[in-house]
Amino acid sequence: MALSKAVRLALLVVPLCAFVATPVTAANGRAKSDIGLYVRQCAKAYECNGTYLVAQSGQVIYQGAVGRVSADSRERLTINSAFDIGSISKQFTAAAIIRLAEEHRLDIDDPVSKHLAGFPYPQVTIRQLLNQTSGVPDVMPHYTAVILGGHASGAVELDDIVDVLKASQLPLTTPPGSAFAYSNTGYTLLGKIVANVSGKRYADFLRDEFFVPLGMQHTWVRTPAMESPAGMDRAYGMRVTRNGSFKPFDQVPGLYLYGAGGIYATAGDLLLWSDALHHGKVMSPAHWREATAPVTLADGSMSPYGFGLSLKPSYLGERAVAHGGHWRGFKSDLTALPDRDATIIILTNNGEDEEVERARDAFEGILHNDG
Repeated sequence: MALSKAVRLALLVVPLCAFVATPVTAANGRAKSDIGLYVRQCAKAYECNGTYLVAQSGQVIYQGAVGRVSADSRERLTINSAFDIGSISKQFTAAAIIRLAEEHRLDIDDPVSKHLAGFPYPQVTIRQLLNQTSGVPDVMPHYTAVILGGHASGAVELDDIVDVLKASQLPLTTPPGSAFAYSNTGYTLLGKIVANVSGKRYADFLRDEFFVPLGMQHTWVRTPAMESPAGMDRAYGMRVTRNGSFKPFDQVPGLYLYGAGGIYATAGDLLLWSDALHHGKVMSPAHWREATAPVTLADGSMSPYGFGLSLKPSYLGERAVAHGGHWRGFKSDLTALPDRDATIIILTNNGEDEEVERARDAFEGILHNDG
C-alpha cells in the first residue's frame, strides 16, 4: 500500500509494522485511511492500546479501537469502552462551577473560604483555583500514604481535604495569582465546592447537569457505590512493555478521586461533550470567553491556561483548547482545534507516557496535509 505524504510524516515517530484494526465510522476517506494506518502501525509496536476518534466539521473522520481491555484478559477493546480520563475531568469541574455561577449560587471571584468552612488560606479565590494560580500546597500524597500505610478505615474519598490542609500547616507555595502551578489539590477543592453549594454529591451534580442532558450514556464518576455501572464496557489500566508483556496497573484500591480526576468516559461521549462545550450548550458565551482566556499573572505576564483547559498552541502552531489526563495505567487527550473545527480524542489503558502526544500530533499533521 502506498503511503501518502501525511502518513509518511506521521510514521516518523513510531516503528513501521503491520496490524489489523477496523475503523467504525468515517468521512473524508484519505484522512480516515491515513489515521487508520498510523493506529495499526502503532498498535503493532505495543504502544497504541485504546480508542481513537478524529472529527471535523461535525463529521467523524475516524473512530477505532485497538488492543485489549486489561492485562489479565484477551477481551478486545471496542469504541464503547470507557476509560479513566484523568485530568480531562478538570474541565467538567470548571464547567460545574460556572453553572453554579450562572445560577447565582456563587461568584468565581468569591474567596474559597466562603464556601469551604475552615479553609486555611482566606486570600485564595475560586478563580485562582480554576486557573491554577492559587498556590495551594499539594496534599494528595497524604491519601496514598493513608491507604498504603493501612490507616484507612473505609473508602478514602478526599472529603476531609480542608481538614488535611489545616492540619498540614503548610504555607502557600506562591502568593495567589502570582504564578501558574498545576494543582490536583486545587481541583479537588473545587469539586468539594460544587457539592457544598449544590447540595448534591459531585458525581450526582455532573450526572444531572451534564451527562444525562447531553446524552453521555457511557460516562460516570467512579465512587464506592459506582465502580462500574451495570452493562458498561470498562477498560482496566495496565503497563505494556516493549516485548509485549502486560502488567496490571489499575486504580489504587479504596481511593476515589473527584474534582481533579475520577471520571470514566468513552471517546464518543467526549465528542458530545466537546461539541456542547464549544457550541454554547454548557455555558454562556461570556463565560466561555473567560474559560478560554489565558490567565494574567500579578507581574503582567500571561499563562496559557484557562478554567481546566490548556491553551497552548498545537504542534503545528494552531489555536488549541485541550487537556490531557494521566492516572495510573490510563492516559488520555482531548484536543479541539477551533480554526480547523476539528477534535482529536485519544483514550488508552496503557500508561506509557509518550505515545498519546505523538499520536495526537500525527493526527493533526494528517488533517493538515490531507485538508
